Order: sequence, then structure tokens, then C-alpha cells
Amino acid sequence: MAAIGMMIGGAVVNALAFTGGNYLFSMLGKSNEAEKERKRHDLAIEELQRAESEYRHKRQLRLDYLNQRLRAEQHSAQVFETCSSLTGH
Repeated sequence: MAAIGMMIGGAVVNALAFTGGNYLFSMLGKSNEAEKERKRHDLAIEELQRAESEYRHKRQLRLDYLNQRLRAEQHSAQVFETCSSLTGH
């Protein structure tokens, strides 16, 4: 019986929280706060996307540089080995 009472009590609390949230949101809409918050949110999302795009671009440039250096090192090692084997050292 206690479990049933707790389940019903939980359902009532959830219903009250849901309706209270809807009421508060509707009140925000009336005072134009929701529109301001939406604009602020959209600007923040745009700034985040710009920052992520710039980060990805810089990261790719850095990875390209590192890969180029690794290829140059490998090429140098191969040339050194070839020259060493030709001269007999």
C-alpha cells in the first residue's frame, strides 16, 4: 500500500511541477523575456559555432604541419641510409 501511495504522490508532484513550469514559461512570454532570452541564446550558439570552426581550422593546419615534418624526417632518414649503404659506412 505504501508503494502505491508513493507512486500516486510522485505522479501528483510531477503534474504540479509540469503545470507550474508551463505557467512560468507563459508568464515569461508575456513580458517579452522569452524573446530576449531566445536572441541571447541564438547569439551565444553562433559565437560557439564560430569558435569551434576556428579551432578546427587551426587544429587541421597544425596537424598538416606535423605530418609534413614527419614525412620530411622519414625522407631524410631514407636518404641517409641510402647514402650510407652506397659509401659503405
